[in-house]
Amino acid sequence: MYLVQSIRFLKPVFIGDIITTTCEIKEVQADRPVMVIACRCKNQRGEEVMTGEASVLVDSYPFVPRSRAPKQV
Repeated sequence: MYLVQSIRFLKPVFIGDIITTTCEIKEVQADRPVMVIACRCKNQRGEEVMTGEASVLVDSYPFVPRSRAPKQV
């Protein structure tokens, strides 16, 4: 579930454009099941057309951040 989202539209997108989206988990809050995700969209020419950030509620709780999760062997 989205809690907060911000988006910046940097360039126009046209019919026929091919858009590639990349998302990165920037933060996982240790005290509650919320993560912050940064997203970027680029067109077929590699031009950034949109950037944004969202805070989302993680579906399962308790959520264990990877940095605190037991290491797998």
